[in-house]
Amino acid sequence: MEEKEIDKILKPKMYIVYILVFIYLSIAALCIGYVFSKVYEQRKTPVNSVEFVSNGSELEENISPESHRAVEFYKAIAMVGVFFIVVAFVYIVPVVIKSRKVLKNQELIEELRIELENLTDNKYKKYRIYLTKNYIIYGINPIKYEDIIWAYIITESKYGIKTGKDLIVYTKDKKRHVVISVGTKDNILDNILIDIQEKNPNIKIGYDKENQKFFENYKK
Repeated sequence: MEEKEIDKILKPKMYIVYILVFIYLSIAALCIGYVFSKVYEQRKTPVNSVEFVSNGSELEENISPESHRAVEFYKAIAMVGVFFIVVAFVYIVPVVIKSRKVLKNQELIEELRIELENLTDNKYKKYRIYLTKNYIIYGINPIKYEDIIWAYIITESKYGIKTGKDLIVYTKDKKRHVVISVGTKDNILDNILIDIQEKNPNIKIGYDKENQKFFENYKK
C-alpha cells in the first residue's frame, strides 16, 4: 500500500470528530436551555389559562388545550436534547477516547504501518476495512486475529423491516466490536468472515446457542 493511503488510515482527521461532538452537545444545550428558559418565563408570568371550578367540596383544575400543547412541545424539545447527549457520550466520545489511545501508542502505530505497507490484497478498501497479516484494521481501531474468540453476522431490523447487516466480533476481554455495517443486499460480510477465520481457525463462527455458551463460559 502507498504511503499516502497509510497516512490517511493512521493519521485520521480527529478534528472532524471533535467538531461533531461539539455540534451534538451544542444542539443538546440549546434544546434543554430553551425548555428551561420557557419554564422560567412561565413561572414569572401570571397564568391566566388555568381556571379552578368548584365540584362539590373539591376544586378541579381546567388547563387550556394551548397549555397542554405547550407542555408536550417542551417535552419533545427536551427529549431531543437528551437524545443528542446520549448519542454524543455513548457512541462518539468512546470512539474519540479509543482513537486517541491508539494514536498515542507509537509502537503499535509503527507495527500497523509495516503491516499496511506489506498488504498486497486490499480488496476491502471500499469499505475502509483492511485485513493485514495479523490485524483487522477498521477506522483507527486494530484488532489482532489471535484476540478474537467469536464472530458472526447479525441482521438489523426496525419495525419488522430489515435495515442492514453488521459483522460483530468478540475479543478475549469479552468486548463487543462492530467491525463493519452494510446494507441488507450486500454479501461482502460473508467473505470478510471467511478471511478472518482463515487467519485464526480457532474463532467460533456464527450466532447459535453453542457459541453463546462457549462465550459465556470463556475465561482468559
